[in-house]
Amino acid sequence: MNIERFTKHIASRKVEPIAIELKESKIEIPPGYTDATVHVIKNKARGHCSLQEATIVSCQMDGDRQWINLTFDNEFKNQGFLTWFNTTINTLVQYLGGPKGVPTTDTTNLLLSRYQRDYTGKTRVPLRLWKMDRTGVLQEYEGCLTEGTVVICSFEELRSYCKKGSDAIKVAADLHRDIIVVRKSNKRRRVIQYFSDGE
Repeated sequence: MNIERFTKHIASRKVEPIAIELKESKIEIPPGYTDATVHVIKNKARGHCSLQEATIVSCQMDGDRQWINLTFDNEFKNQGFLTWFNTTINTLVQYLGGPKGVPTTDTTNLLLSRYQRDYTGKTRVPLRLWKMDRTGVLQEYEGCLTEGTVVICSFEELRSYCKKGSDAIKVAADLHRDIIVVRKSNKRRRVIQYFSDGE
């Protein structure tokens, strides 16, 4: 039997493709601000840290640069988190010559972004959206991010910067891969109607 199998012409053998199994990295949601280790070096605060529940003001998930603009001024507002957040921001702003002891003008909003390709041009791992079931287990979220959605985002680096020709010092963060959707938006998407010239 085995002899017949191996003496059979190789070109007449039936091809049986085997699917490639892709290994998915495990979910690692960074710890909250009370447990995270964030090191402040000059104008950067480095360390993996999860933020409080925030509402999406605007976002762009297409294109080479993905970004989310969040506000922490919602029903989940946590004064302890905002105190830590403001203290960290003021430390980073002061390094670039900002006023000492004076809070920045917008301390409840934060812009987080990430590039879909690294500096070598290689495609980075995609963003992953999760939702939590009643037992506290994370499951894959099939929806998309829109204005009004409440999410928990994490950053890898928080930094202050100043654009050329401007005195305004702003703070932004690198967006971590995993995002937890706490509540989807109840806002309806705007439908754009087109009218022909003949009407």
